[in-house]
Amino acid sequence: MNPISGITPLSLAPPYGSFSGHETFAFRYAWLKKGVDSLSKRKDAFLRDEAMVELGVGKNMVRSIRHWCLATQVAEEGEYLPGSRSKELRPSELGRSLFLRPGWDPYLEDDGSLWLLHWQLATNPGRATTWYWAFNLLKEQEFSREGLLTALQRFVEEHAGKVSPASLKEDVSCFLRLMFQANAGLHRRLRRRLTQTKRRRSA
Repeated sequence: MNPISGITPLSLAPPYGSFSGHETFAFRYAWLKKGVDSLSKRKDAFLRDEAMVELGVGKNMVRSIRHWCLATQVAEEGEYLPGSRSKELRPSELGRSLFLRPGWDPYLEDDGSLWLLHWQLATNPGRATTWYWAFNLLKEQEFSREGLLTALQRFVEEHAGKVSPASLKEDVSCFLRLMFQANAGLHRRLRRRLTQTKRRRSA
């Protein structure tokens, strides 16, 4: 895990900063459990030809699931796989505790689990640099899509070297979709709980 303390903007310089990797897909809650389940069986789960069938997604989504498992720190890298440039992946302690039997909350039904994953994402500059920057270093309380992109580009130029403008644009777009998706999901849960409370009181 990457605690906030001790991390400075300069620590984001290449090769530590990471942009894109999500293949433009904001993660879906079910993906993390699928990824952790697969990695608990095989350390090369995302590299196999059968991964698309086993995970029930397309090739780009397989790469996206891999990215989000690492970004939310429910998976971690190990040694290089024999004869490969890719590293083995395994469920992290958090991934095992959250998703594998008996599992704290394998289907992410508790809002606390979502906040925990959000914290993991927002404190991971090595895998989710845009998210770390937005929640820890960005000072603006209100911004537009264009304003967010401009601020990120300025920050990257000053602290993280040369990064493709297309990658930054994709990161900003994915960031906004994910935050909107998470916010909408929390509102739906809140409305559902309020409705259930009213029904119990009227019963």
